Amino acid sequence: MKHNHDYKQAAQKFDITYSRAYAWTQKYEQANDWTALKDRRGKTRGRQPADREEQLLKEIRDLKAKLREREVQIAFSKK
Repeated sequence: MKHNHDYKQAAQKFDITYSRAYAWTQKYEQANDWTALKDRRGKTRGRQPADREEQLLKEIRDLKAKLREREVQIAFSKK
């Protein structure tokens, strides 16, 4: 950014694509904060449910999924 947004030069210097350099610059400029560039992939998975009700609903969904999978396996083995 110090060099008038020379994305090509930045991409070569940091060994990334031009589009990645552009995207990172745009993200930073919109938020005006470096934390906007933080990698948040996969952070929502594995989140523990907040209360007991959510825990029970999650357990029900998991058990239903296992039951459906088992029913498919049984039906497939009968054929």
